[in-house]
Amino acid sequence: MVSTNKPSTNLIGVLQILSSSRMAETAAAVLASAAGGSSDKEHQEQIKSFRDFLLSYNKLSEICFDACVWDLTTRKVKDQEV
Repeated sequence: MVSTNKPSTNLIGVLQILSSSRMAETAAAVLASAAGGSSDKEHQEQIKSFRDFLLSYNKLSEICFDACVWDLTTRKVKDQEV
């Protein structure tokens, strides 16, 4: 069943915040760990954190896509998708 509601700006805002701040923070931590100076346990924790972020980002982007795209069988954009 497809919802007729347009995606909320809150959902889009959350996606933008996740993609900018948390991704940059986690990537910086992983890079710093790879450069040395942190224990194996910290490195594993950072990898887990980054993996959790990617799973959340994927789920959120899938929700946004499903809310916006209605028909992939045509190139024409439907009124509901605008």
